[in-house]
Amino acid sequence: MKRTGPFTEHESRFYIAEIFLAIESLHKKNIIYRDLKPENILLDNEGHIKLTDFGLAKVLKGNDKTFSLCGTPEYIAPEVLLD
Repeated sequence: MKRTGPFTEHESRFYIAEIFLAIESLHKKNIIYRDLKPENILLDNEGHIKLTDFGLAKVLKGNDKTFSLCGTPEYIAPEVLLD
């Protein structure tokens, strides 16, 4: 982004859609990706996103739930920290 500058609105919508589809795909496989932040979203040589750093990801079985608090504090929603 230092070389190309900020994304256009069209590019932003494209990347948001790709992130949504990536997370949707993981959820269909019962994988919770719990470290979504700019540093973990890369672009490949064709301009598509790649999610990285699955160290905090969790695979759920059946109707399992997870209650663990994890992630980078700067990216945790305030309402989660207040509970």
